[in-house]
Amino acid sequence: MPSVKASASPAPDPVHLKVLFIVCTLLVCVMGCLYLAFLDRELSFDEVGLYNPPYMFQHYGRITYPVHAHFDDMVIHPPTHYLVIGALMRLGLSLAHAAAAEPVVLLCTAYILLAFSRFPLSIKFGLVFGTFLGALIWNDLLTVRPDLSLALAWTAGLIALESARLSDWSPWRLGIGSVLLVYASAVHYPGILAQASIVFYAVWAGFVLPWRRLLITIGALMVGPCLIGIPYLVLFAMPFRQQIMATILEHQGQGGALEALHHHFETYDIWASAWSNHVEHQPLVQSLLLPWWSLHVPLALVGPLLLLAFRSTRGLSIAALPHLLFITFGARHKQPGYTGYFAPEAILYLSAVAALFFAAVFHLASRVPGRVLSAAIAVVAVAGFTGLALNDKPSVVAHVKFARDLKDLDVGRAASRAILGPSALVGTAGAGVWYTAGAEYLYPGVTSDLLYPKTIAGIKPKEYFSRFDALVLDADQSWATWNKERETLTSFFASADLNLRGFWFGNRREKRDSGLSWLMLGVNQEPVRGFASYLGRTYRFESDPQGDSVLFCAVCPIGDLQSKGQFDFYATFFLPWKTNDDPRSITDPADPRYVIRMLLVSRRQFQQEVLPLATRCRTRYKFSGRLTEVSEDAMIAELHRNDKPIKFYRSLADALAGAGRLIARNPRYTASNATR
Repeated sequence: MPSVKASASPAPDPVHLKVLFIVCTLLVCVMGCLYLAFLDRELSFDEVGLYNPPYMFQHYGRITYPVHAHFDDMVIHPPTHYLVIGALMRLGLSLAHAAAAEPVVLLCTAYILLAFSRFPLSIKFGLVFGTFLGALIWNDLLTVRPDLSLALAWTAGLIALESARLSDWSPWRLGIGSVLLVYASAVHYPGILAQASIVFYAVWAGFVLPWRRLLITIGALMVGPCLIGIPYLVLFAMPFRQQIMATILEHQGQGGALEALHHHFETYDIWASAWSNHVEHQPLVQSLLLPWWSLHVPLALVGPLLLLAFRSTRGLSIAALPHLLFITFGARHKQPGYTGYFAPEAILYLSAVAALFFAAVFHLASRVPGRVLSAAIAVVAVAGFTGLALNDKPSVVAHVKFARDLKDLDVGRAASRAILGPSALVGTAGAGVWYTAGAEYLYPGVTSDLLYPKTIAGIKPKEYFSRFDALVLDADQSWATWNKERETLTSFFASADLNLRGFWFGNRREKRDSGLSWLMLGVNQEPVRGFASYLGRTYRFESDPQGDSVLFCAVCPIGDLQSKGQFDFYATFFLPWKTNDDPRSITDPADPRYVIRMLLVSRRQFQQEVLPLATRCRTRYKFSGRLTEVSEDAMIAELHRNDKPIKFYRSLADALAGAGRLIARNPRYTASNATR
């Protein structure tokens, strides 16, 4: 029985359009890879915390997440993405480059598959630009998180399977597509139904192929489940099924499809309200997306409907629905304002819009008499759209700059090591400073000891804090506590139970401050040492009464001493309030909340710009000093020569014993109290 062709051979595309496609694809692909691997940006709080599992694999050969209290597993997310990062770091890559490698490979794979596919050129152009704009421009470019890899693997997988169908069910394309889609499902829990597209194409093949060819087709579609699915089930899903279910149920919360849709629209509202802040840097993408956000129409439905207009993408549009509909109506845990979960629907919608545009342009050009004029119309349209697409900036930056590597975390750790020296026992409250705190012995359980208990009446703060060489905190969640006394590390600092030992102002780039900045606190008042980074340079601060710089730290009303970017070195740490609501967007001078403002400025700027804004502030520290530039490369080289893998501890007793500081006569901290 003769094989059944998917469709009749289309008319050959004009040579100039093929050349245009190759040029545009190369240009967009190169720019996308540069954004992924070399964009000068700040790592997000999530990425800093999620660096911990790859670090554990790099140094200990296991994927665990101790700074999130998961000492024996990694079930917050599946370990797949972090295994790749950790393996590449073991080969010598930095965190930024190791995290970028996977999405770079997936992006290039998608574009190579497109280049050799039988899609019409309008569809090829649409998918090239839609993937670029949806995944790398509008979407938050957070490569340490797995969401970007999920979106790119899913997109490339759909392209592979649909191009396989158009190529008379090409087995090698089917095999690649199945691997990509199963990988998308294995890289993050929200991608669980990405692999359902394989079933769709298997059923379709069953209707159109003779049984002998069907066996080959089904075999090709089983490559992904066998290579990735079975190991994922055997090594992760089954052994940790109880922990996985507990994690998913905890994050999913209560409710059904309507609750999931409500959270979907809740995020749409956030983006619509912030549209004016982003349209200047992303005029094309933001203009295309705003109408649907404002109308509360799910893009998960709009994109597939638009792609149904093309015969060559009808299968792709249907195969995309399981994942898109699950995110819209099934996933209730969608962090408000975060784009990662929504990238697939944006990719498909923007691909459809771009494909419609190019289909209209190419149709118009084909109707114009004369080859030269027809080619000119196509060239101008393609060049114009390419210019508009490349003019949009990635959402994580307002101005595009490239850097050889993102050194912030290593600079922050080198700074803390310079202050603390080797063999330091450090306590942290939060996952944002586990690496930059400079510890050799790290106890991340200060949160569970002080913030989570219903009361801390039985704890003597100074006695507790004296066990550590330092306590290090950043701004994120510095306001949050669950004890009835409403105490946090910042409140202990404000009340002088803790004193300043050191500081680091992270490189703030375009923002008013850096989320990586940290405070180093201790019980005893020691000479304050610190570092400050800005515009790719780092400076050491040394106290000097005759110095031309002023370090100022004060407890201020939340509306006072605000920065609009005029201070190079500026940080805010938050004090607890009646609730744990996020206070970072509050700027009202009448708001009763207080914060800790910390600045490092010149004497002139202190007199002219700080003092007038600090009339209601209570000064905690103010002293003069000098800034001396230090070589970041030298700091990092010294760190790599002398740094040892961080040791993480479940309990304070474990930490004290590990650091050799267990006091035998103190029954409160004995080895028998350790939990393993």
